[in-house]
Amino acid sequence: MPSNHIHLYRRGPIYYWRARLAGPLREALGRSHLAWSLRTAEPRQARQRARRFSVALDTTGKLLMNAPASFRPSRLQLRLVLERIFFRIIDEGDRLRDTDPDGFNRYAPPPGGPHTPVAANPAPHPSQWTDEDWEEFIEESARAATMPDILTAEWQSYAYWNLSEPAKAIADNALTDAGLTLSKKSDEYTAFLRDTTRVIAAAYAIEEQRWNGDFSQSELLPGFIARKYRDGEHEPAGRAIGAIRKREADFLSRSLEDAAREFMALRRQGGTCAKTARDDQTAIRYFLDLVGNMAMGEIERHHVEKFRQEMSRVPVTIGKGIYRNLTPSQAIKAADRLEEEIQRAPRDAHTIEWENKRILRADAQKKTDRMRMKTTNKHLSFFTGLWRSSVVPESLRAHNPFSGTLFRKKLISNETARRGTRRAFTQDELYELFHSPAWQGYQSEAVRTAPGKALVKDWHYWCPLLALYAGLRREELAALSASDFEEIDDIWVVNIRPKNGTRVKSMAAIRQVPIHSKLLQLGFRQYVHAAGPRAQIFQGLRRTGTYLEYGEQLGKWFRYYRKQLGIYYPGTSFHSFRHNFIQALRNKGIGTDSIALLVGHEDLGVTAAVYGANVSMRQKKETVEQLNFKLPL
Repeated sequence: MPSNHIHLYRRGPIYYWRARLAGPLREALGRSHLAWSLRTAEPRQARQRARRFSVALDTTGKLLMNAPASFRPSRLQLRLVLERIFFRIIDEGDRLRDTDPDGFNRYAPPPGGPHTPVAANPAPHPSQWTDEDWEEFIEESARAATMPDILTAEWQSYAYWNLSEPAKAIADNALTDAGLTLSKKSDEYTAFLRDTTRVIAAAYAIEEQRWNGDFSQSELLPGFIARKYRDGEHEPAGRAIGAIRKREADFLSRSLEDAAREFMALRRQGGTCAKTARDDQTAIRYFLDLVGNMAMGEIERHHVEKFRQEMSRVPVTIGKGIYRNLTPSQAIKAADRLEEEIQRAPRDAHTIEWENKRILRADAQKKTDRMRMKTTNKHLSFFTGLWRSSVVPESLRAHNPFSGTLFRKKLISNETARRGTRRAFTQDELYELFHSPAWQGYQSEAVRTAPGKALVKDWHYWCPLLALYAGLRREELAALSASDFEEIDDIWVVNIRPKNGTRVKSMAAIRQVPIHSKLLQLGFRQYVHAAGPRAQIFQGLRRTGTYLEYGEQLGKWFRYYRKQLGIYYPGTSFHSFRHNFIQALRNKGIGTDSIALLVGHEDLGVTAAVYGANVSMRQKKETVEQLNFKLPL
């Protein structure tokens, strides 16, 4: 139970202190959180102890931040930083030349003779200039300052006079992007600033020639940099250090895709489920499409920020409907175009023209919903985990460009509250749903949305009822077989457990749930026995969807069925039955621990976690039997 004091919460009668660690502390301790029992049930005493814990944590963090860096950058790493600065200028020049309307002749003299600048100001003396003359002069001066010949002369003069101050901001930003630190008072830092100045001057000298049409100069880092920052050390520690730095260099030269797939293979060896493996593949695919494949040493913080920003633009329903077979970047453009069509349409228009089709305005607006922060965090977590894994050399793990990029829980909670989440069906909605043809009689098995006399009790009939009266998750009930049911103390129960080809969400999800008497009255036990001793009881369901789950087909049918009948209620889905199960038991005064044992939640209190296994099946049966939904069945 959270309290108003930061880091303080209560579990049962006892108060606890728990805090998320900042980056330096997290790397130093190898943990993301610290938690201790405050050993008191008194709120006032708990707040006093929690404050002392918080002050101690803040003090430790400040000491660590102010301490000298324990990791000294290698010469190879500093050379890589200088290379990034050098090639960033070259790449920026290529980009400008590609987009400049005058091409590479922008600064070249025109045919027939040297360029004669037109006088910007007609007055002979600046004291006679008008405001317009001064504005034109300032604009011309600003434009001239961006010319490669001016920049070359400027930086070559800095290099000639060993003026390193102009390069300080560029060097500091490059070191930060690479996750490296140098003491500002050290001789090594002063030398690095001077080398940065020389590298920038060399890069602009190449750029000046290229803007004048001379591409004969090669894109090579100045030779003195390679010699000065060569990766060599003196014996006897040279071999060990050389091996470490060779591994660093090998890793930094690897492509992101190659390293990510190795990490994904390690996770599979560690026992990740098929769903997690597909999520890992999705994270890799999104990054390659939205940012691009690059060497690990080239990944900087702005690449990660771009990935996070672009992920927030990906439509939620990517891979489905109008976004089928589209890449993430293509889906973003399609969603942007759809938003423009919605804005252009008259406000009173109920439909939108899209790709020669008419779709409801409400459906079109739902299709423009973008990826939620929680989903973005899931994909970012894959890459933060990559940098903490054995794939990355230990000396480079502290320089994780993905560190600190996850959206905070408060932001996710606010987004969930703003955009809404799933809810339980109301009593009237439940009555209307189960009064529809699928449970009262339909025209034929092919047309279940029209009233009729036919009524086959197959998975369409039983799955929603089982979710409502047993609180099972969609995939848990869709994959049930006859062998999952047994009789304990004369009570018929269903066992939720991992089987061949299926999984459970967590250890808490492994449980036994008594079958409600309403289901027995409707003939569910006879239906299960008719399926055979080991057969899947809902034989009409097949594995479909991205994760090849039985429940995917069930969810699609339930959504289609309600839309066809006009009983699709906002904020509801098949999972809403589970909400009804939990909410109805809470309304009866059943404790949270008892409900958690039935629905398979992990957040059990200490009492339930330790002694929950001793709850008798008869007690669980009495709890379930308190459900009393007023249905027309």
